Amino acid sequence: MARLEKSALNHLGRFAATRTELTRVLKRRVARAVRAELIERDEAAAMIETVVAKIAAAGYLDDTAVARARAAGMRRAGRSSRIIAQKLAAKGISRDQTTEALAAADGEDDKAELRAAATLAARRKLGPYRNGSRDEATLKRDLAALARGGFSYGIARTVAQASSPEALAALLGEPD
Repeated sequence: MARLEKSALNHLGRFAATRTELTRVLKRRVARAVRAELIERDEAAAMIETVVAKIAAAGYLDDTAVARARAAGMRRAGRSSRIIAQKLAAKGISRDQTTEALAAADGEDDKAELRAAATLAARRKLGPYRNGSRDEATLKRDLAALARGGFSYGIARTVAQASSPEALAALLGEPD
């Protein structure tokens, strides 16, 4: 039990993790002992639950804080709300926590989704950031890339059809 607890604390010292992520890490950690029949599967599961509960009670696990940090980072990187919600759900974060994290990441910005799409477009050289010709085929490719990024057709079209980065910045209300 002490070794498992130490392993959990070492992991949390290196990575911010949710309860679900920490449980997965600890399950992988004890899987070898279970396969070697050094410990029963049920006993290992009970130990993992005990360790995770103890660490959570000590305040080392905070799913809400992890969700907020990851949502803010993904939003800055140009991720859509849909993609952020999917990635947070995969980490074991509830819908309510995801909604709260997105609200915290976006703040009072009513154009956060459009701003994220513009960030993705700038990073991937799409739409107004594209070098060279901008014909119908490139517009379709840009729309497809933004759609794969989780953005709605309306937002993708707005970003992809912007005439220049300055025009997009003006649409977002950013100063020159």
